[in-house]
This record gives sequence, structure tokens and C-alpha cells, in this order.
Amino acid sequence: MKYRVMILATACLVLMGYFAVNTQAQGHTIRGKVRNSGGTNVSRVSITLERNGALIDQTVSNNEGDFTFTGLTDTSYTIVASAQGYNGVRESVDFVRATGTDQPGETRTVEMTLVPVGGVRAPRPGLSVFTTQSATAVLEHIRDQIKGANPDPVSFNLAANGVR
Repeated sequence: MKYRVMILATACLVLMGYFAVNTQAQGHTIRGKVRNSGGTNVSRVSITLERNGALIDQTVSNNEGDFTFTGLTDTSYTIVASAQGYNGVRESVDFVRATGTDQPGETRTVEMTLVPVGGVRAPRPGLSVFTTQSATAVLEHIRDQIKGANPDPVSFNLAANGVR
């Protein structure tokens, strides 16, 4: 009798494990982290998952600023992060293909930076900062170099008979 119970219990555990692994493997996953403009993780941020403006799911970032959405089947979503004292942030997330019950999903990782209300977002490391003022200065410098290399344009006015 003990032998049959042990076999039955083992079979149930194996089946439960199979279904748990199989269920987790289905659908797309979005993982994310929320930081402030200084690079510090932000906890308790309201994270909304939308598709075409409609609310799909909602969660809150944990103490490390992490959040996760799983079991997603469509190809395009928008994530909205909002917290008191910060400007809201929207981020689009796209997957290559839609997934179904028999197809494994993809995983996307999103990093969102919250900027304090009235604050300025600090540049991310490794990204260059290119402002409108510096772009204007560069273009003026290029224009001056071109002008210096080429003489003023010459006007050729020809009369109807081809004589100047």
C-alpha cells in the first residue's frame, strides 16, 4: 500500500512540475528596472501595461526597482511608469511575433528613468549629449569652412545672343 501511495505521489509531483515549467515557458515576458535620474533604484513605482491605450495589467516595482509582466501574447505594448514627485515615463516594447499556447515567448528588458517634476534628466553614461545650441555651432563652423574653401559665386549673365 505504501508503495502505491509513493508511486502516485511521485507521479503527481512529476506532472505538476511539467505543467508548471510548461506554463512558465509560454507567452512573452517584459522585465524592467526603474531608476531616478541619479541612477538610484526607485521602489513602489506604479507600472501600467497597455496595448493600444487599453489597460492590460498593472504592478508596482519592488525595493530594487524591478518589475515583471509574464504570459503576454501580443507583439506590441506600452509601459507607463509613474510615481509621486516624478514625471511619468512611457516606453514601447515590441516582440517579433505573437505567441500562442504551443509557442515559447520572448523576453524584453526595459530600463526606465524617472525625472523629478521640474528637474532635468541626467545624461546616461556612454551616450553623448547633443543640444540644439551645439548643433547650431557645429553647422556654423562647417558653413564657415565651406565658405573659406570656395570663393564667392560668380554670376554669368548671358544675353540672348550668347554674349556677356
